[in-house]
Formats: sequence, C-alpha cells, structure tokens
Amino acid sequence: MFKALLKAVGGKFSNSKLPAPNEIFVIDFFTQKGELATHGTMSLSNGLSKSTWTIGDGTTERKFPVFVDEEMFRDIWDFIGNTPDLGQFQVLSSEAQLDFRKNFVIGIVFDFKEQSGQRTYLVPHTCQSTTIMDWILKITALSETQLA
Repeated sequence: MFKALLKAVGGKFSNSKLPAPNEIFVIDFFTQKGELATHGTMSLSNGLSKSTWTIGDGTTERKFPVFVDEEMFRDIWDFIGNTPDLGQFQVLSSEAQLDFRKNFVIGIVFDFKEQSGQRTYLVPHTCQSTTIMDWILKITALSETQLA
C-alpha cells in the first residue's frame, strides 16, 4: 500500500531524495475528555521514530514533538499484536461511529515484509481491563510531558 504509493511518485518522499522505507508503522491516537482534546501520531520508519502531539481545549491548541525511541515505540506497537483482549475493541464496520468523547480512538497503519494493513480500535473511557488501560496510560503519558 505505502510502497505502491511511493512507487507511483517515483519511489521518493515528495521532493526528498530519500528512498522509500523498507518498513513503516504508524499509531494515531485521539480522544476528548471534557474540553481537552488529545491527538498524537507516532511512527517508526526504518528504525527512526517520531512522535507529534496536539492538545487543545476549545480555545487554544498546542502542537509539539515528544521523543520516542525505537524501543518505546515497539513496546507500544507490540502490545497490539500480543494482547488478544484488544481485538474486542477493533472496528469491523466502515459504518461505525468513532465517538472520541466516549472512547480512545486508536488507528494503526503498517507496511513491512510485503504485508500492509490498517486497523482502528475504539476503547471506551470506561474500559475495565487494567492491561489495556495501562497501555492507554503509557500512550497518553507522552502527551502529558508538555502539559506541566
């Protein structure tokens, strides 16, 4: 999917001279509690990780990078495949309503070793699984580095 897109534009990132990545993993996270909206995008491409967060309260918005090393990214990513209980929150219908006021909306995209795909999860704010909520807290803690 991603490689096909890059091949269509000459195998490069936009105007960059960088070759297409061999692997790419993206985690997109969004939720809103009260007036506070939190959106984060984390990625890992060829061993290089990146994380950008946006926090808004309806009147102001702050966007900032947060350091995430490859080990931390892979720890968050591997949870998805290693936790069968998360599957109960996977969105299976394109008609599903992504209610971010009641849920943590987590989307993933990946392309590696000739495999590519995407998934979306809706984890309720009221989720009773401590394992899943600990994982969510690990993700949201990244956005809180700039709130103090």
